[in-house]
Amino acid sequence: MIGPEISPNSISYKGESDDGKMSLEVSFYLTQKDEVTKVRVLAITEFKHSILQKLFGSSLGNVSEHVVDKHLVPHLRSINPEVDFTLNQVKRVTGSTTEIIENMKSLPDIKFGLMIIKGDNFKFKAIISDDKIENARLELEGHKYYGEEALSRMLTLGGKGEMTIYEIPVEEFLNKEFERG
Repeated sequence: MIGPEISPNSISYKGESDDGKMSLEVSFYLTQKDEVTKVRVLAITEFKHSILQKLFGSSLGNVSEHVVDKHLVPHLRSINPEVDFTLNQVKRVTGSTTEIIENMKSLPDIKFGLMIIKGDNFKFKAIISDDKIENARLELEGHKYYGEEALSRMLTLGGKGEMTIYEIPVEEFLNKEFERG
């Protein structure tokens, strides 16, 4: 594991499994406006699947959700047992990429969240902050695209996929902490 790598507004960790089949990068982005601090979590994973896993469609699940639910939240609870913080699924759409892109245009009304789109040959991940798509990342046929390029390439994809949007109630958590402090 490499890290923490600390920059002015983020903390990142990187690592790889002993067998080299999985790599993980987790970044925590901090932004402050007035008395409220937002924490965004982005987990990027890469898996080298075996032939059997590819044939049978094995999946290791949603790593970003796992990092928040199984690592960040328990750590926050160990600091303060009264923490109540969950990742809430607010939208799921399965269908053609055209249908998914149409649904991307009407984001749920959330302050902060995570969008994950999985297709036949691509994965798209982005952060939703104040109803805007940010920090987009597209993995397509062995290539990685970021930001505006990831979004523009996403618009040209065909095939089928599934989009899931999660809300992360960071403000609720921070307000509870502020009131306790």
